[in-house]
Amino acid sequence: MRKISVFTVLFAFVAMLGMATLLASCGKDEPKPAPEASFSFKATGDGRTIEFTNESTNATSYNWDFGDGQTSTEVNPVHTYAEFKEYTVTLTATGEGGTDVFTYKITIVKTSPVKLDDASFDDWANIDVAFQSVDNNGGILNKAKVDYDAENIYFYFEVQGNLTDSLWVGCWFDLDNDSLTGFKPWTHKAIGVDLYVEGQLTTAGGASMFEHSDPTGGQGWGWNDLGASDFVLYGHHTQDGAVIKFEFAFKRLKLNTTTKTLGNKVTMAITPYVNWEPSGFFPALGAKAFVLNMQ
Repeated sequence: MRKISVFTVLFAFVAMLGMATLLASCGKDEPKPAPEASFSFKATGDGRTIEFTNESTNATSYNWDFGDGQTSTEVNPVHTYAEFKEYTVTLTATGEGGTDVFTYKITIVKTSPVKLDDASFDDWANIDVAFQSVDNNGGILNKAKVDYDAENIYFYFEVQGNLTDSLWVGCWFDLDNDSLTGFKPWTHKAIGVDLYVEGQLTTAGGASMFEHSDPTGGQGWGWNDLGASDFVLYGHHTQDGAVIKFEFAFKRLKLNTTTKTLGNKVTMAITPYVNWEPSGFFPALGAKAFVLNMQ
């Protein structure tokens, strides 16, 4: 009988142990990478519609909570909020390596598609008509549109006339929305004017700003020139047949008097003049003034 040496037995044992270790290591799963949730976003339309871009890694399913009671499991959802305010958005990303949560506060603010430097009125296409003259109740003013964002109030008008006439336009603002205070124009109802802007707005010919100052403390004609500057932004203006089309904007932070400031709501009326006689009317002649709610 052949004798088996101690060395041979020891070698075989070590070899078997190594093989067992190798097999054990080969059968062990590598840890899965943990997911990392993240997203970016951009506002479209009037600012309430948000396009979310999912930037998560190592995830295969997603759960969005938009902070207004609405949710989604889409990868890159588009969501429209009902109000302009702050919302907390939460994205939960899940993968083979677990779950991760990313939370971010977004503030929904009003935006406007209007661009005053594009030599075009195309950006007004989806903005509602604020006034359309019917049976000549707007005088020489055929159509008006109004929009706003956090910085400006935008206007688009179609007025009968010629650019060469460089029509003057009067803009009446009731800053405190109290018809019992301020000047009472005969052209419109339910407005007490605190601030008046007058200028050749059809041709970017300049404008001045005045605050009501009836020396009797009443609602009569009396104005102080505020000496304001850099408060109006001029856009495109063109002659289209017998109609002048023009756009402009007032800076919201500039529409103030010495005692009153513009808030989130303003009552207004616009009156183009011919030979200094009110000849165009927004809203219609004799109607209640237009209320712009910017809340």
